[in-house]
Amino acid sequence: MIIKGNVKWAFIQTPNTKYEPKYTVNLFPENPEDLSDFEAQGYPVKVDETTQEKFIVVKRKVMNKNGKKLPVPKLLDAQKNPIDIQVGNGSYVAVQLRPWDIGDFKGFELQGVQVLDLVEYSGDGDEFEAFDIESEF
Repeated sequence: MIIKGNVKWAFIQTPNTKYEPKYTVNLFPENPEDLSDFEAQGYPVKVDETTQEKFIVVKRKVMNKNGKKLPVPKLLDAQKNPIDIQVGNGSYVAVQLRPWDIGDFKGFELQGVQVLDLVEYSGDGDEFEAFDIESEF
C-alpha cells in the first residue's frame, strides 16, 4: 500500500535509537479518508499536539525477534533512483507501508519512501542566530 503525504521525524536509513532501534516516519496523509479508514479498522492514529493534525506512525524494527537484521527501508527520489539523504520535516513523500494485525495489536510496517518534494534536513543549528555574548549581557 502506498500513501502520499508529508512526514516529520523521518528515520529512514538510519534508525532512531532513542528506545528500541527502529526506522520510522510520522506520516500526515494528504487524503483524510485514509486516516478515517485506518481509525475505523482500529489502527492507531495520533494527533500532533502543536498543530492538532492527525498522523500515523510507520516503522520497521532493525532486528527481528530472532536477532536477525532486517533490510533497511528503500529510499528513492521522484524518478525511483536510490538516494542517501536525510529527509526533513515537511517533505512530501509516497510511503510504501504494510498494515499488520496481531491479535489486539495493529500497526504499519515501513517498506520504503519515495521523496517527491524534499525539505532538506538541517540538524546543524542553522535555526539559531550567532550572538556576541560579551555585548548581549
